[in-house]
Amino acid sequence: MIACIVNDLSQDHTKYKDPDEVEQERALTNYDLTSLDLAYDEAKRILDMQFEQVESLDIKASILVGLCGVALAALFGSAGSMFASTDLSVRAGLIAAALAFVVSGVLGVLAYWPQTYETSPSIKRFAEKYLLWQPRNVKYVILHMFIRNYTRNSALIEGKVRRLKCSFFTLLLAILLLAVTLGYNVMMEVR
Repeated sequence: MIACIVNDLSQDHTKYKDPDEVEQERALTNYDLTSLDLAYDEAKRILDMQFEQVESLDIKASILVGLCGVALAALFGSAGSMFASTDLSVRAGLIAAALAFVVSGVLGVLAYWPQTYETSPSIKRFAEKYLLWQPRNVKYVILHMFIRNYTRNSALIEGKVRRLKCSFFTLLLAILLLAVTLGYNVMMEVR
């Protein structure tokens, strides 16, 4: 299709008129779109900010997963003698803390899990569909694609934030459980 369009362009660029663009022009004729460039640039900037937010959330999720891994390694590496403790409360507290670290790590991995986010139109579609359109019409269509993509991406990002928050609070719970268990164990040894 692109080859046909390019051949048509080399002969007479006014010959080809996409019916969708004709419809788009008809719909836009009654509107003064003087701020189209500003709206387009702002929508593009906001969409780019979404991707920066995703990167930031992924970094936080990977740090949480790493902390959970280090905490579990330290817990099982140095607290082995406490697991052998005859005090059932100490063993239960250590097991509860370990499970909370595992749950936090799993939630962190789910927050970090790769997802497909919407971006601009595909290059192929852009070349096939919009190559011959007037720039104003293309910008208008892409602006609405940005808005749609922003909405779809927002839902994915909200899910990522929810899982990250759950991971963080579960990590805090695990640390609290571990601190209480270790404090209890020290008190029992002192007596």
